[in-house]
Amino acid sequence: MKNVALLNNVLFNSMGLKRGESLLFITDRLLYPIADLFYGISLKLGPESLFVKIPDMEVDGQEPSSAVAKILKTADVALLMTSKSLSHTRARREASKSGVRIASMPGISYEVAMRSLSLDYREIKRLVKMISDKLSKAKMVRVLTSKGTDISFSIESRIGLGDYGIYKNKGDFGNLPAGEAFIAPLEGSANGVIVIDGSIAGLGRLSKDVKVWIERGRLIKSKPSKFMNSISSFGDKALNLAEFGIGLNPEAKVTGNVLEDEKVLNTAHFAFGTNKSFGGKVDAGIHIDAVFFDPKIYLDSKRLNLS
Repeated sequence: MKNVALLNNVLFNSMGLKRGESLLFITDRLLYPIADLFYGISLKLGPESLFVKIPDMEVDGQEPSSAVAKILKTADVALLMTSKSLSHTRARREASKSGVRIASMPGISYEVAMRSLSLDYREIKRLVKMISDKLSKAKMVRVLTSKGTDISFSIESRIGLGDYGIYKNKGDFGNLPAGEAFIAPLEGSANGVIVIDGSIAGLGRLSKDVKVWIERGRLIKSKPSKFMNSISSFGDKALNLAEFGIGLNPEAKVTGNVLEDEKVLNTAHFAFGTNKSFGGKVDAGIHIDAVFFDPKIYLDSKRLNLS
């Protein structure tokens, strides 16, 4: 019964699925069990459902095949339940432009689903919208932590966005679970140091901190060095500081699953690589999020209150 109620909440309260609309599941080998479970339940709830299993992607942000991209455009509502994120791909962007309402759920586990997909996201939306509006109005950001993060960057003319968990309008897109405000820093503007002590996409929960140095909007050094080496192997554009995000979901927990980790209240995250999907200029074919705890965030020198 819990599974049915949970998917009912996702389909009808979060996605606004209507009678006669089509529902598409896209999954891969690793997430097949949970996607298949949800697909089976969806058949009992009434919508016309299609289930597509794709090859495993190597990294977050890698493009799926043209055939998958074409299928994605045909749905009214799509749930992307894949081990690597399709959120920042051209395929997803084009489907959104075509009017498909999409929830991306990369790496989702049964435990994360049970904890966070039954939430009423209306209250979270209020907070996320408030913070994203403040990002839109600001010009400069500085982020500090007690562990040594100290980085500044421009967001002038960039629009703050929100991952609300409610995607009922044509072309709406976001994550489930949801609960973050985010923005694309102005390319070339960021300088400073970030100490990552939460989790990194592809690496999971960190046992040791990762320290990175940013100069003119690009990753130039990391300790340990293998973090930068791994990202740079995907090309020069992958080094771009692509995103700054603020976690605002009070029910989310840091467990090593970045899908949920980046939504946790009292965390923030930066991402490297692609930002073209949310207002930036870079399409790197990769998007790697890195989550850290207890940020002090200043917008135009004024401390941001996250409540």
